[in-house]
Amino acid sequence: MDSPNVATLKAITVSRIYLLHRRLITRGYTMIDPDKPRRAVALLHSEHDPAAYEELMRRHRLNVAYTVHTDAPAVLAALIAVQHALEHLADVVVIPHLGVLEASTPWWVVTEAADLITGTQEYPLWSAVTAQTRRRQ
Repeated sequence: MDSPNVATLKAITVSRIYLLHRRLITRGYTMIDPDKPRRAVALLHSEHDPAAYEELMRRHRLNVAYTVHTDAPAVLAALIAVQHALEHLADVVVIPHLGVLEASTPWWVVTEAADLITGTQEYPLWSAVTAQTRRRQ
């Protein structure tokens, strides 16, 4: 069961994704060109490792559209990441200070708006839905 903050965050995210999807379709965007770097939003903690961040950018062929520097709590930071991913039409949100996500973390909501790349793993778009289904089985 999600906490009220996470449930509210999910409701906001789903409505924003729907609006974004309609905006993209009306502009003729239907799929990502695999040969082009993906648009990314980076969420950096004050103590992030610049070398690790640069390595993630190079390895995943990312073009940063916007960078957020924040030490906000996880729920708020996840909301900030989703907001900027939607505003900047990002394909990816990069959060290098995160590792493997636990089942109860609010970071899963990011995957409802974009792919999520952490310091150790990549979570594709909509992987939160898959993770929730596995937990319920």
